[in-house]
Amino acid sequence: MRFPAASGEKAKFQVAPKKRKGSELSVFKGREARLNRAIFEILATFSPQTKRELQKKVSKRRDLRGTYYASISKRMNCLETAGYVKEVKRERIKVESRASDYELRPKAHLAMTLDSITAENLLDVATDNSASILLLAIVNAIMSDG
Repeated sequence: MRFPAASGEKAKFQVAPKKRKGSELSVFKGREARLNRAIFEILATFSPQTKRELQKKVSKRRDLRGTYYASISKRMNCLETAGYVKEVKRERIKVESRASDYELRPKAHLAMTLDSITAENLLDVATDNSASILLLAIVNAIMSDG
């Protein structure tokens, strides 16, 4: 917000731009948010992928051109540690290939879904039955962690 100058200038206030309506999940915040979202979308569409295959697909996006393999590798390691992606074993034709394949875990699919909807939209479309099932699932998830 900008305050008027003391020299008699008329009051001109600028309002900060509104944030996205999505959820405030940490995986979609900060400097790495665009890359995380791109990785999630690519893995949701073309599941198991190696880091090299991911890097090729990410670099084709206009806003992420020139993304280095090292950036993808670091992001994938962080996402694997956080439990959003997992390394899978896939039968390969080439025996000498050591590249690991990665796929999304259910936690990542949940994060993508929660980011695309708001709680208000969810409550608007939920029936009593679906709201009960969702509430039961949330309570079970909270209680199982304790």
